Amino acid sequence: LRHAVLEGGFHRIQETEEGQAWMRGGSRPLAFLRTLYPATCRELHRQLEGSLAACAGAEALVFTPLVPAGWHLAGCRRLPCVGATLQPLLPTRCFPTPVIGRGRSLGPLNRLSHHLVDVGYAAAWRGEVNRWRREVLGVPPVPPGFRYSHMGERPLPMICGFSDAVISRPPDWPDSTLVAGYWFLDDHLGWMTAASSIGSYCGSDAGLPSAASRSSCTASR
Repeated sequence: LRHAVLEGGFHRIQETEEGQAWMRGGSRPLAFLRTLYPATCRELHRQLEGSLAACAGAEALVFTPLVPAGWHLAGCRRLPCVGATLQPLLPTRCFPTPVIGRGRSLGPLNRLSHHLVDVGYAAAWRGEVNRWRREVLGVPPVPPGFRYSHMGERPLPMICGFSDAVISRPPDWPDSTLVAGYWFLDDHLGWMTAASSIGSYCGSDAGLPSAASRSSCTASR
């Protein structure tokens, strides 16, 4: 598969002083809207502008949900597509979305948390995306309430780049979702991560479903 790199990226926002302060403060949604939203819109604009050239001649698309252009180009050009994510972002009753949760179960609100983030994420960028659809793609705008987790009425096929041994596959995920294990760059094997750092991360509640959530999810199968 040919890999296309797009200009712009939300990771650039995270690397700024404001982005670091936002993450240290608990990644609060209201703080994001107040301090980081304008810069994020500029990065999104750069991504959208470069997507046409990056996807020229493609017969199918594999894209991360963090780059909305893939979803729109696949739909407009009727290309086969699959989403690729490193986080468990699909709706489930087993644990809350990692975007707003800290791994602690919200009980009956778990699935709703995924839905709210899904709809809210699409709504946040809908103005910029619709401008691009009209002016560049020449297609109608997307309506309020659309979701990137679906392509039409069907769930978007998704490949998840994490291990089922770390996050058990929820039984209520659709068959079109594959938990494929971790992905590695074979041509970049020189990196090393301190074991203490890994241990610290795994021992924290840094967005991963808690042990209780994973146990209850497995038991519900």
